[in-house]
Amino acid sequence: MRGLLRAQGQQVLFYSSHSFGFVSLAQVDVSTPPCTGWNSPVFDIAPDPQSSYNRVILSLSDGDVLVFTTVSGKNKEKTCDLTMKFPRVASLPFRLHSARGHAIGLPTPSESTKQPQDYNRDLYFFNMAAMETGSGFGSSGSRNVALQASFEPRQLQGFDMLSTSVGSSSSMSSSSTSKTHIALRFGEGIELYELTLKTASASLGGGGGGSGGSSDGGGGFASWLDWIPKFGIFGMTLIGVVIWNIRKVTGSKQNQSSAGGGGLEGLDGLDDDFLQKLREKKRNKAASDKKTGGDDDFSMPDLPSRGADKAPDVSGLSDSLGSLGDLGLGGVGDLKDQLGAMRAEMDQLRASMPAGFDD
Repeated sequence: MRGLLRAQGQQVLFYSSHSFGFVSLAQVDVSTPPCTGWNSPVFDIAPDPQSSYNRVILSLSDGDVLVFTTVSGKNKEKTCDLTMKFPRVASLPFRLHSARGHAIGLPTPSESTKQPQDYNRDLYFFNMAAMETGSGFGSSGSRNVALQASFEPRQLQGFDMLSTSVGSSSSMSSSSTSKTHIALRFGEGIELYELTLKTASASLGGGGGGSGGSSDGGGGFASWLDWIPKFGIFGMTLIGVVIWNIRKVTGSKQNQSSAGGGGLEGLDGLDDDFLQKLREKKRNKAASDKKTGGDDDFSMPDLPSRGADKAPDVSGLSDSLGSLGDLGLGGVGDLKDQLGAMRAEMDQLRASMPAGFDD
């Protein structure tokens, strides 16, 4: 056995030089057969807490870094699948830690390494999401290594991770935030730093050169959304809903005014049956007027006999004009000529009346 590490629930991760597995503390037994299959001995191992400890990162003595998945499928079936391999960036094996979707590794010489001070001792932050989607491999700039921290001229001897919860709590409710600190060990002592690390996502590594992405390796529209706060997205959505409701209410009011405004544009809403009935009524009225002489044979009303009332009775004239109005818009065109002829006949009647009749 090389070491024991914490795993999910009441399980403990154990590893040897060529195998690793999980033992249940409740059952005091190994739940599944250990994973194996590599040639170089294990130098260090780091489970990934972000994946519920279902992903294990192995650092081999020859400098390779392998990633195994121990659970797959919707049914959470136990398995041991090799899912990815880190790019070779150092000749020394790595001391590993996992935090927020990143694998943090430090090239560390072994006891048999000659002249260890001549080797690179930078701290590497590997983006797991970029390597998992394959976007870190291509002709464009790689996103596999999110950060490479150098401390020259000092040499980093080792490091460790520490997570603490800070905040206020009460008997009714509690609120706290988690802070991550990293302890760096140099030859002259230990230094403690606060580590601000954004959780890696697949969109951050969307600049894969093989898929024709942009040269700067940007994540496109999805990467922009990562920088917009949630309340900003909610505000834009709310504004869109309000504008849509205003346009909907305004459009309904315009339709109501055009349909019931009393103008000619309101006739567009009439159906064909109603218009057909109006045309039929107009034709029947015209036919009845022809029989009675109400249209073509426009006649003056009978004047009273001499010696009766001095003023002529024009009630018949009103009835005749009313019959013209019943014909609709089609009979108005001839109204001017009819009135002209009527005025001439009235002048003739006035001329033929005896003197003093107008009194």
